[in-house]
Amino acid sequence: MSKVSIYHFHNGSGGGVLSAVRNLLLYRQHNEIENHVIYTINKDFTSFYHLPGLEGTTSEQVFYYSAQWNFYYTVKQLAKLIPDEQSVIVAHDWLELGMVSHLGLKNPVIYFVHGDYDYYYQLAAKHCDSIDTFICVCESISKKLIEILPSRSDKIIYSRFPVPSISKASFRSNEILQMIFVGRCEDAKGYNLLPEIEKGLRIKKVKVNWHIIGEGSEDSSNQSLWPEDTIIYFYGKLTQEEVFSLLHKSDLFLLPSLAEGMPVSVIEAMKAGVVPIVNNLPCGIQEIIVNGKTGYKVDNNLLDGYIAVIKQLSDDKGMLNAIAQEASSFATCLFDPLINTRKIEVIILKSIDMKKNKGQFKVYGSRLDSKYIPNWITLLFR
Repeated sequence: MSKVSIYHFHNGSGGGVLSAVRNLLLYRQHNEIENHVIYTINKDFTSFYHLPGLEGTTSEQVFYYSAQWNFYYTVKQLAKLIPDEQSVIVAHDWLELGMVSHLGLKNPVIYFVHGDYDYYYQLAAKHCDSIDTFICVCESISKKLIEILPSRSDKIIYSRFPVPSISKASFRSNEILQMIFVGRCEDAKGYNLLPEIEKGLRIKKVKVNWHIIGEGSEDSSNQSLWPEDTIIYFYGKLTQEEVFSLLHKSDLFLLPSLAEGMPVSVIEAMKAGVVPIVNNLPCGIQEIIVNGKTGYKVDNNLLDGYIAVIKQLSDDKGMLNAIAQEASSFATCLFDPLINTRKIEVIILKSIDMKKNKGQFKVYGSRLDSKYIPNWITLLFR
């Protein structure tokens, strides 16, 4: 088979989406595939974006744009980075989908539905006619999307993404529990609950050392939420290798997030033998966590629920290690990096042969976002 160029788009925000892209490139199984990544960066907020240097890429490019630009001008410039109609577009967000819809591109288009958020479902519905295949990261998302787009049910596919193989830590005997949180330090990820959990654990006389990784963890406003004498380490953003190193030293992984898809960070923790304690969400969490066996789900994000589970595991290290072992085995089996990458690549390659009958239609913008209006005029009025 001749070379197949695949163009992955990413908005530069990092997190689980970037991890998914990174792993697909790292574990490529079909030699005919050439993976490219285009980072779409809103220069109104980010003046310079540092390329992550993903292993396995044939090329990485940065596309800067402004929300003040004529949208048609923006996507026309973005489309210049796609060499031909045979190149596969792998979309993860709105801008690349807007490009395909507004310009009526005939390229094969794969859309990854990463989260159980209205945002992702709305994108799928808006750009339904421009998308050839929808890949959903968990079964519950695929079922919900089929309800929304029943006419496209045969092109809505659930496929687990690849997660790196992580050696499981040996039997842990930490006297003080090592608790790790990986994510953006914001209310949507439940960061605001962590200091309250710490206060509740103190009442129960449970000692915990906290390790906080992610965007915002070095902000003084986030650090000030904690009791002054909390044993806590703030790391900021870390490389994947640095995160894995900390996982090997941790006992518990906490994620009181308000919404998720199939959280990569939880799977990485499970592979490393770290027991996850998460908010009981109707998403991929249901597929990977069985209470008391592979981790714990806390109903309604209740503080008392988190505190009770942590105290139980603090008191019973044998149970802690048994669940850690089961979680590691389960996640390692389900999220094999080679098997799962191959399955996704097969889905993408099949899209190349699909009949392209896509129209050109406007989804975003006002009257100033017209192909007949020069960008300088749009900027002048805005």
